[in-house]
Amino acid sequence: MPYRFGNCSDDIQTSYDDELTAEDEVQRILKEVKIAIEHVKKSNFFAKLTEQINSNEFQSQLKKVMGESNSQVNIVIHALGSLEFGFSQNFQLGIALLMKQDFSSWMREKIEVYDPVLSPADVIVLKELGCEVLLINERCRRQGEKPTLFYMPYAQHNRVGDLLGANCCASRNNQLILLKTSFKHSYRQMGKISKAIWGKFSNAIFSGTPEDYTDAIQDHTKEILIEEGWGSLDNIFYNFAFHFFEIRLENFQNAVIEPFDFLRMHKDSEKIFTSPFAKDALRQDWADTYKTYRCPREYQCSWNPPPEGWIKLNFGGTSSNNGKNLAGFGGICHDESNEPILIYNGALDKVDKTMASIEALRFGLTEVLKIPSVTRNLIVVGDDLMVIQRANERQIERPQEIHEVLSLLKEFNSLVYYIYEEANLAANNLAKKKSYIFKPSCLFVRPIF
Repeated sequence: MPYRFGNCSDDIQTSYDDELTAEDEVQRILKEVKIAIEHVKKSNFFAKLTEQINSNEFQSQLKKVMGESNSQVNIVIHALGSLEFGFSQNFQLGIALLMKQDFSSWMREKIEVYDPVLSPADVIVLKELGCEVLLINERCRRQGEKPTLFYMPYAQHNRVGDLLGANCCASRNNQLILLKTSFKHSYRQMGKISKAIWGKFSNAIFSGTPEDYTDAIQDHTKEILIEEGWGSLDNIFYNFAFHFFEIRLENFQNAVIEPFDFLRMHKDSEKIFTSPFAKDALRQDWADTYKTYRCPREYQCSWNPPPEGWIKLNFGGTSSNNGKNLAGFGGICHDESNEPILIYNGALDKVDKTMASIEALRFGLTEVLKIPSVTRNLIVVGDDLMVIQRANERQIERPQEIHEVLSLLKEFNSLVYYIYEEANLAANNLAKKKSYIFKPSCLFVRPIF
């Protein structure tokens, strides 16, 4: 239902009801992946990764893997996760695509990908990006008959164990490169549970305590850590390392896990995101979920009023079109009854959409705080992915302007998540109707009693 506000002469659309197709979702995901790739390309992490690959230490290990063969190294991605259901996966995939591009002299052009949670849209996106999606679930037991780099960003430890178990002979394990979280770091964090989730190795490799296990496997593994300590990109690649092996394992006992596929993930996602908000409850668990995973489509494609006891702020920005026009920003905040309590817009000088969106969010948060007696349970939504990621502190590399936003968000019990443009039409229309004066204005403020 469109709204008419104050002196605004045009209706402001706040919902979108058209049915969206998988092809429509593909274009959105592709856009997000490309944004992530550009961000990764400029990150300190990728600079460090490039430096490590070009180092004498890495090249020496690579030469051992390739042996006398002149063939390129295969790239296989397991446990990437679903691009449709998460944000981190975009950055994880970006690393593989950039490595293939920058190190084509020894990496095979085609990247093979398999994960049982891949959705139909994920499969199309991966193919569009030049990847080959495997149709058979190898359960991470591919045997390295040729030099192969296995990239397993989110692999459960028993799945890594499956890979090592399938390549336990000397003719295969010395042809593997594994890119994932450092073994050394993982064992340090796992402590006593490491034995249970990894399965049992022979006494020659594992004896007694988890500490013995850690020491033993390190004797057969060469790690090249990409970045020590807290990495960039909000630790998406925290303690990532290249692993080279010379392992002989016998009597490997694979751990058995419950099958997990796209349909189950979709069902679980619906359950998580449609659970009711408890009034006046602390919702940090929800905040962590929203900032890590993509919402179900109905949350992203259409506007919905906030749950009872919450208010919802939509914000948006428009660019200055390379300085040809003024940039604009705007926003609208609704209460649980679907009524607006704040409407605002303004103009900015020569800035891009992201900077305009940051100002839209900053101004909106500031004005909401001025409304007497308004609840501090706040849902914030916008269609600029980088602003959402930065507001959720998912990006360590962020502009100075976002820091005031982060301080303002601490005044609220807040959730911040990403939506599509059609679910943000009201805010974007306000941004386009910018006041053409640099002083922003509140078009409507409804007192709360």
